[in-house]
Amino acid sequence: MNKYFKSLKKYYPYIGLLIVGVLFLSIYGTKKPKPTGTPATFSTEKQKFVETIAVDSSIGKNLVDVEEATPELELKGTEALRGGLTLSRFRDSKNNTAVQIITDERGKVLSMTRTPVSEIERNVDDLLKNLGLGTPGSVMYPTRSSIGTVYVYPDSGVAIVFNEVSRGVYYVINFEIMPLTKFKQVFSEQFQDTPDETAY
Repeated sequence: MNKYFKSLKKYYPYIGLLIVGVLFLSIYGTKKPKPTGTPATFSTEKQKFVETIAVDSSIGKNLVDVEEATPELELKGTEALRGGLTLSRFRDSKNNTAVQIITDERGKVLSMTRTPVSEIERNVDDLLKNLGLGTPGSVMYPTRSSIGTVYVYPDSGVAIVFNEVSRGVYYVINFEIMPLTKFKQVFSEQFQDTPDETAY
């Protein structure tokens, strides 16, 4: 027996290192790396919403349910759009902001447009930095307006209408993730690919 232990003695340093290694891995090896930076709010794996007020999270819900859950929304009027879509105009009395919601023929919310309500939303560069958004998927322009530029991010469900010179934000838009072609169909009466020369 002593002979057996004596033969093992020369391996003690390696056995010790093995035990220490196993202990180290069991304690630290399974831990996930800590995230860095400010966590973003995601609605889906791709979609990043600007979530500042209650109505911001209305995308994909039924408008009736949104109105019931958000009593501060005061309906100001509705308008029929192309393709069976409906534009509903609201006033958010709690946040003192104008809100426009586009729904499909079943009443599902496809997009929500509102004026900025927080300081970080009032400057396009600050807002883009806060959302981690870079080059837009498309640059569009408001219809019947000589001012304003629209940055569209189809994969993030965000669009921003702003003044190119002052960098001030006019509207923040949340919408259901969709191909750019569908976005242009949904917003065909609000935005176009080139500046509206008839408005000058």
